[in-house]
Amino acid sequence: MPPKILLVEDNYADVKLIRLALQSLGIVSEITHFADGLDVVNALFEADDESQVPIPDLVLLDLNMPRVDGLELLRRFRENERFKQVLIAICTSSSSPQDEADAMSLGANAYIRKPVELEPFLQEVGQAVKDILDGRKPAPCKASGRVQARSWPVFLARARVTRRKVRRGFPGTQH
Repeated sequence: MPPKILLVEDNYADVKLIRLALQSLGIVSEITHFADGLDVVNALFEADDESQVPIPDLVLLDLNMPRVDGLELLRRFRENERFKQVLIAICTSSSSPQDEADAMSLGANAYIRKPVELEPFLQEVGQAVKDILDGRKPAPCKASGRVQARSWPVFLARARVTRRKVRRGFPGTQH
């Protein structure tokens, strides 16, 4: 049975890239995607019949989202008996040491920094998820995820290429 992954990410380009990263490493999974923290709260924590809500094997959680942010969702997961033992990896572009410390103190199992460049993103994020699913602690991503002034052209090119590919629908990016 493929692992069930709950992906909470408001950037649709990153959703597509995460799916592609998993597919490129041969990770077969059931991915449920939410783009908004409040939608997760409504679907998982305020459901009329909680027994009908499937429990994911892994939650990939962005920090900066509309309405309910990732740290608040992480806190809710850890306070809820049904979801307390679920693996949760923060998958974010934030390289703030404080964000990482807050996430780990709230019970995150891993903190994955999304690299800025396309190839490192696919390789490092995919490998980190694979490691988590295989029961290993993921290696830290080499790229900081920070966009420095000299790397803005690379970052903007990646964003344009990614948006074009997402609009065209490249393999493994069904939403």
